[in-house]
Amino acid sequence: MNTQKLCLLLFTAIMFASCSNDSQYKEPTSQIDTEEFTSNTIENARLDQQLEYKKTHLKKLGNWLTKNLTQVRELVNENNINDSDYFTISINYLVNNIENTIDPQLQKSMDAFLNIEGKNWYPTVTFINSDLSFIQARTGEDQNDKPIIALEKIVNEEQTYEGYEQNELDELELIHEELEEDLHSNREIMLVDISGCGEEGIAGPDAFVNCDDVYADGSEGSGGTGNGNTSSTARIRINKMTVKHHKEGWPGRSEVNFIGFKTAGLPITSGYCGQNIAGSLNCYNPDGKRIDRFKRSWIGDERTMNYLVKEDPSYANPDEYLFFTIFEQDSWPAPKKSNTYNFPNNQYRILEYRSWQGDYDSQLLSQNYTNPYNIPFTNDFSNENGGIKYNLTRGQ
Repeated sequence: MNTQKLCLLLFTAIMFASCSNDSQYKEPTSQIDTEEFTSNTIENARLDQQLEYKKTHLKKLGNWLTKNLTQVRELVNENNINDSDYFTISINYLVNNIENTIDPQLQKSMDAFLNIEGKNWYPTVTFINSDLSFIQARTGEDQNDKPIIALEKIVNEEQTYEGYEQNELDELELIHEELEEDLHSNREIMLVDISGCGEEGIAGPDAFVNCDDVYADGSEGSGGTGNGNTSSTARIRINKMTVKHHKEGWPGRSEVNFIGFKTAGLPITSGYCGQNIAGSLNCYNPDGKRIDRFKRSWIGDERTMNYLVKEDPSYANPDEYLFFTIFEQDSWPAPKKSNTYNFPNNQYRILEYRSWQGDYDSQLLSQNYTNPYNIPFTNDFSNENGGIKYNLTRGQ
């Protein structure tokens, strides 16, 4: 074999080996190490890191729930005095009443959502199809039946839920990529998530101990206060409401919230928010205030809300302006979105709300029926769009 042929063979062999190695090489899958984060540092992380951080800690808490299922069901049975089929209870309450000594890693997951962006979040579990667990707790039957642990799944800001079940090693394993009503409605489900301080409908006498939220200005979050049931007080309420579609996947329910403020006349400056009203929290809380948690069976049906938006003395300034957003509120790390309200004097006001989706509705209204700007009148306002229908009323 001459030198030229030998070189050609060697070159071919080297290239073949190189190509073979390249075809077998796979880029190592990047893993998100949530252990490097705390509640004080996770707020500055990427969204995918925040979602993984949330899932990791909630999965640990879900694992604890399945390992203590009998005692958990007993406590749920004791607290759910109305036999609700969608019952939410504080996980901290369950842990504190079951564990004599709390494992430090479990405590870490319980505290993983405190003081994120100045807000405290607390782990909760919602029992869905929970009549099964109540029957089991009362009769002692089927105590080993394994529920599905549902955890939030976000893809392109679309909210669904994936399902985990306890495997042979007593650890949670992903079994259901996406929970669907047609496939899983006959199963007992524990939806593990986080809730803000003081949210309605969460059981547990010590659910939120020392949970005062401290916002950017250092003030505590607080809702609007009333002036009592006096005849001189005029109240604006959301009277009837029809929610036309859910903004999250099954088995979630839509937390329909309200955030809004008022101005005494046209604002002289531009900026965020305005004067507080009864139906909303302060400017630094983008979660607003709950109108109601809408059951999936309510979708498309008109319901009476009687939700107090604002109240004033009957001689209130007729030049007041009311601006608000109605939205489906989601827990952290759902992004803050904003609406801008442009006033006729070229000033504007901005509201922020927290949601994976856009709002249901956003309005600027006037308390003056004869205002020269053709801004809709507050007292008898109504609106309908593709997502919602509702009306306001004025009365005592």
